Amino acid sequence: MDNQYAFELPLRIVYSPPRWLLPFICSTHASAILCIFTVDAGWITMSALVVSIITSLAQAITRHSGTSTPSRLILDARDRWMIIKPGAGRTYASLLAASVVLPDFIVLLLKTGTNKKYVFILTRENLDQDTLRRLRVRLFFSRS
Repeated sequence: MDNQYAFELPLRIVYSPPRWLLPFICSTHASAILCIFTVDAGWITMSALVVSIITSLAQAITRHSGTSTPSRLILDARDRWMIIKPGAGRTYASLLAASVVLPDFIVLLLKTGTNKKYVFILTRENLDQDTLRRLRVRLFFSRS
């Protein structure tokens, strides 16, 4: 493969969440529950808040570690995103403006035609250095 065409080819990403993501999610939710106990509110209000945080935690764990996590992303030469989920079909998505591109990690926010949103956290831990660099460059030039 000739390197001068490297950015014209589809960029294929096999996604798996970073190892630190689940402990981070659990610790932030646990901290939120501890903060609730410092508030002087009635036990019904506190119970409702704790239940909502636990529900949010369960949803986050399912989203980032379960089978609902899309396994592959493809960014084609025309800057169109395709999400390929295991056991399901292909879905086209658009990149949201709230996505974050930094030197050490990228947070992709994608929205499908059915208004379903996906969050992908890409770091050096779950993506090779060359693919991460290529993606940063593609996102930089597609946003400008």
